[in-house]
Amino acid sequence: GAFLSRGGVVSRNREPYYDEARRALGRLEESLARTQGLLDAADAAGDARERDRLVRELLFLGDQVGLARGPVNDALYHLGQALQKGGFSDEAQAAAAALQPEELADLEARIASYQEDYNRTLAACRACGQ
Repeated sequence: GAFLSRGGVVSRNREPYYDEARRALGRLEESLARTQGLLDAADAAGDARERDRLVRELLFLGDQVGLARGPVNDALYHLGQALQKGGFSDEAQAAAAALQPEELADLEARIASYQEDYNRTLAACRACGQ
């Protein structure tokens, strides 16, 4: 789908993708913070074996966070491009300018009517010119 607005078109396709990617990144960041807390506790307790295990887990989670940021950053980049193309400064401005479903349906019907009229007129002109 798209925001078909009075000022242009802004893609909404990124919403489910972006939202899921952002949630996944958030879960990973929470795990990273929780693991860091456990590592701090293991350090304070002097538990070298647990500390080593948690360091490996932190490294793994850090890699996963880095990988998860890619899709989020990609979605934000494409959103920014779409907003710029549509002439909007931010998502809120695009949403405010978006046509309501009834307005969009009315516009689509008017466009279809115009296209039908255009095709009839074109056919009549071609018939007169032959």
